[in-house]
Amino acid sequence: MRVSSRAGGGSSGSAQQLKSNCCRVTLDAAKCPQIFQYHINVVSGGDTTSTMSEGAENKGRRQPGGRRLVKSLLRQVVIDAMEQHPNSFGEISIAYDGSNTLFSPSALPIPDDGVVLNVRCSARNGYGLDPPGVNNGWSRPFTVNIELVKELDTNLLQTAFSDSTVNAKPLVYALDTIAKAGIVGRYPSQCVTAAVLGRAKVQVLANLCLKINAKLGGCNAISLEGILPLLHDAPTILIGADVCYPKMEKNSRQSISSVAASLDRHSSKYAARLAVQSGHNDVSHLPQILWELFIEHYKHARRQPKHVVYYRSGVSFSRMDDVVQAEMRSLRKAFRMLAKD
Repeated sequence: MRVSSRAGGGSSGSAQQLKSNCCRVTLDAAKCPQIFQYHINVVSGGDTTSTMSEGAENKGRRQPGGRRLVKSLLRQVVIDAMEQHPNSFGEISIAYDGSNTLFSPSALPIPDDGVVLNVRCSARNGYGLDPPGVNNGWSRPFTVNIELVKELDTNLLQTAFSDSTVNAKPLVYALDTIAKAGIVGRYPSQCVTAAVLGRAKVQVLANLCLKINAKLGGCNAISLEGILPLLHDAPTILIGADVCYPKMEKNSRQSISSVAASLDRHSSKYAARLAVQSGHNDVSHLPQILWELFIEHYKHARRQPKHVVYYRSGVSFSRMDDVVQAEMRSLRKAFRMLAKD
């Protein structure tokens, strides 16, 4: 196959359709010349002797026993820190990435060497509700360390377009976090191509409406009492898991796993989690995902499920036994994590 030196000049080969997305983003560097990046370290307990050097990223964000704090709990602790220590944050808008980084448009009113905050968090599991048996007013101590890491120059983004050697990844990550904390992360979205809308079939439009309604917290269908005794006779949670595998090619993209769980007694509302696979045959971080989904179920149903119905798709018969054993272990581990909390 001959390769043309200029576009449109080829005389051999077949034409291929190229699909691409393009968006225009403008950043007023005059209004926000810098973005301040802070490292945040959250440790369970009220010990204020830990410092940022001692509680580095890999050592921080842990509970007694070595288990890492989940993002939902981390986010709740950070929110409580802002409310309980307003002098350390002032009236500055903060964007938190849910892990260990804060971004602000101006410097926080804290010392140059950082600050250590004692925080009382009443959300035991990070979902804002006290589990059964916990009296009102119960709270849990945390130590929050905040230290300035770097100042990001917003003019660097424009420079990166003309100079490929400029590393703008930290700035892009900061802007992405700010966008998610501002507009993007606040509203659910539904993707649909123009070709699908152009056909405008009733079935396609009805399917889109069902998806949008579910994402907005609506209910598309309710099972009648008595039809499914397992769901109505006792609190039951339905869980479904699947894995999307890319093509079997060298240097191929990673697999994506998804898990959904019911939130109400009619199994009409669901919460979902996604994760990038660390391996080709397992659902990565499944115990952590199940832990979070059980918490979401309790948050909405206000009671613990007595039955768990688990559906798994995308498993061949040759691997079924291995997958069943592995994911049963993940379920048991999630139960132990709940028992500790």
